[in-house]
Amino acid sequence: MVRPVRIGLVFEPSAEMLRLAVEQATLLWAGQYQPFFRPGDLDRIERLSRRLGVDVLLALDRSGASEEAAALDGYQWQGHDDWGPLAPARDYVNNRLLGPERLLDELPRDSRVLPDWAAGDPLDDLFRVWFGTYGTSAQGVSLEKEFAARATGAAAARGPGTPAWLPPAAARCPR
Repeated sequence: MVRPVRIGLVFEPSAEMLRLAVEQATLLWAGQYQPFFRPGDLDRIERLSRRLGVDVLLALDRSGASEEAAALDGYQWQGHDDWGPLAPARDYVNNRLLGPERLLDELPRDSRVLPDWAAGDPLDDLFRVWFGTYGTSAQGVSLEKEFAARATGAAAARGPGTPAWLPPAAARCPR
């Protein structure tokens, strides 16, 4: 049995980097195999990577501390930039890791929910992390259209007596 490559995304915590990490994880097997790491404690990162079965560590923010973690023995990606695991998807020879596209037809229709929320919602960042986000790349737009065509829509509504979230058990969506 083949399993997806597990990439540990290493980055200094910030809302911008968290949004980018969630977007990349959503586009890689729907985020099922991409743990996030804060750089700094190399022994802890190595120990957790071993326990989680991480294959590669990738410095998402390119900071010195993140690059140092990504250089740990046995966790380096051998390709570079345009041939990296998060390089833009291409129709021709491509080293980017596979996305969840192949899984869309295997899941029962009622298990896919595409949450939607108002632009500018104060909980936008929370919803993006909780439900996943495809982003504006060509691959992200294409995958979101494919998923939406097979999913049920659900509003993450806000108002008196209305919860501001959808429980994960009720809204199984790409993460």
